[in-house]
Amino acid sequence: MSTTLVNRKQKTITTYQITDSVIESFKELNKMFKQNDTPVSLGFQRLEKLSKKKRQKLEVSFLLKGLGQKEVKNFLESMTEKEYIEFKKSK
Repeated sequence: MSTTLVNRKQKTITTYQITDSVIESFKELNKMFKQNDTPVSLGFQRLEKLSKKKRQKLEVSFLLKGLGQKEVKNFLESMTEKEYIEFKKSK
């Protein structure tokens, strides 16, 4: 198999030969970047959906109480969907 690359700026055409060993190397390399199948917690999903300002405000208030990001995620996870939507809309 071969592939051709056309560079219009430099006005060149380059053809590359793709061998079976290159394909196998690529497959092995691709295995390293396999998607992580572990589920993401609801608290983390909700934290990501918050605006940057709201997220910072929430994390700072928890840090002032001596609590970390894990507690923030647990707090968001414990909310019902209705409470979360109201919290998200609040200022």
